[in-house]
Amino acid sequence: MTVVQIELPAYKVVTTTDPALPYVLVDEREIQVVVVADYLRELTASDCSPLTVKSYAFDLQGWFRFLLAEGVAWDAATRVQVRDYVLMLRSAENPQRRRATPNYQVPGPHPRTGKPRRGGGYAPATINHRLAVLSSFYEFAKRIGVGPEVIPVPGAGAGNRSLRHRSPLEPRTPTRRGSYRQKTGALVPRAIPDELYEEVFGSLTSDRDRAIVALLVSSGARASELLGMTLTDVDWGGQRIRLIGKGTRAPEWVAVSPDALLCLSRYLAGERPRDHPDPTLWLTLRKPYRPLRYQAMRAMLLRVNARLGLDLVLHDFRHTCGIRLASDPAIPITDVRAHLRHRTLASSEPYLVARPDDVIARVREHHHAPPTTPAPSPAVSWSYDRSDLTALLGPALS
Repeated sequence: MTVVQIELPAYKVVTTTDPALPYVLVDEREIQVVVVADYLRELTASDCSPLTVKSYAFDLQGWFRFLLAEGVAWDAATRVQVRDYVLMLRSAENPQRRRATPNYQVPGPHPRTGKPRRGGGYAPATINHRLAVLSSFYEFAKRIGVGPEVIPVPGAGAGNRSLRHRSPLEPRTPTRRGSYRQKTGALVPRAIPDELYEEVFGSLTSDRDRAIVALLVSSGARASELLGMTLTDVDWGGQRIRLIGKGTRAPEWVAVSPDALLCLSRYLAGERPRDHPDPTLWLTLRKPYRPLRYQAMRAMLLRVNARLGLDLVLHDFRHTCGIRLASDPAIPITDVRAHLRHRTLASSEPYLVARPDDVIARVREHHHAPPTTPAPSPAVSWSYDRSDLTALLGPALS
């Protein structure tokens, strides 16, 4: 088995050529951690995507490094170590966040995008995800008879279990969080304002980058889905592209804008070498030409952020697509769900929120509009009561 190194410190994740075990965790002596290898192999056999296996491997890497610093074996860890691990994550700086978000320590929302500053630490959702991974790992170890009898990670809370088989149409009542689970706010998609999007698009320096941004914002594709495209995944006549979905991993055709296809054609005609044997659509712009990776695409946006003083992430373009579609009265929410390839309609409901800029503009227009007075109701004319006329003149004359 060929092993390619990813990181240098003790307990590092390495990638392999074995399709049944694409990632493994090794110790400082380059020896695989057997129980972690068995767990990751179990995930692969359960039809988890390679990206999921990679994410779980890196989460376990952080846990094993923490236990190494504490001098505790993985099968001797208790709830105390889990508590201290959560406290460490709450106070530690996330290297990825620090590099991606300049001036993250400045309080208040970002002055240009309006996004709340997330700080340089680990997000609450990240901590909860790591706890979920650890809980799953220790449950697996206990099931195969190599782990502790008492799982050190507390449960996620009775509320999560009670909602597991509930219909998404039923109202959800607030429930108690599990121990060490962090408070997470509701998902609020934030669209890039049209003026700011034009500024971002105009700052791009290559047709490849312009094509990527235009496709992201018109197709609502995730970055990993766009990077997986090949030359045969473009239907020029039908104005659509084919993406491999994150959940189902099935190919799906998605409509795109004519402007995005125009940028794509310029990239293929001028920047991508025509005789390159790799069928991958997106290649690097410098030799040796090789398939574009996520970190390189992310670095492209980080350069834009540094140039314009922004804090955008690649997923903001997907949110922009969803809110633009949901704001169009001619497009039903079912079409928004289908275009964004959400599993349920409830996943598309957050995009029904109104854009703050649009709300401000409409309220401002309301305040500046001339006051309207209600039309006066027509006056009721005076008349005799028919019974009085009958009594006075008789039935024949009344």
